[in-house]
Amino acid sequence: MDDPKLACFALLLSIPAVADAAERRALIVVADSRDLEVTQRIGGNVVEVEAILPTPIEDAAEDYRYCNAQAMRLRHFGLYLFRTDSSCPREGFWRERLAASNGRGRVHQIGNRRQAATDPHGLRVQQATQVHLALVSALPEHKASFDENLMSELRRINALRTHSAALAFSQPTNP
Repeated sequence: MDDPKLACFALLLSIPAVADAAERRALIVVADSRDLEVTQRIGGNVVEVEAILPTPIEDAAEDYRYCNAQAMRLRHFGLYLFRTDSSCPREGFWRERLAASNGRGRVHQIGNRRQAATDPHGLRVQQATQVHLALVSALPEHKASFDENLMSELRRINALRTHSAALAFSQPTNP
């Protein structure tokens, strides 16, 4: 483009397109920070993942202010993931408040660590699989992307297991 005015105009037109693309990402809220990274990896570029609760809790008044601000910011969520084994009254309060403020958002429970396999590998596989199922149920049009990301996550989990086993095998035993 030889005309600088035309170039500036074209640049301005492209900015909202980038902002619109970011806004189209589905907002996923996780109650447990342990689910944040796996949900981001499986959701990929399709989702934006946020945690509702701060970790760790230091001051009850500050915690309420933080969670209230988070609830106001995240009230347009598409999917809220919480753990079946969570018996945290705080999490339940904020989950109910967010669900009441957003009739279109879906609330989905994942994983029950108490009934899961006791080995860390089995827990990670269960967590990834259940996050995947929740994402597919909420956003079925992105199933292929979620399937691909789940396979990558399972390969990553298996690589961690292999690495951990090799590391444990290479450690000398104390007589």
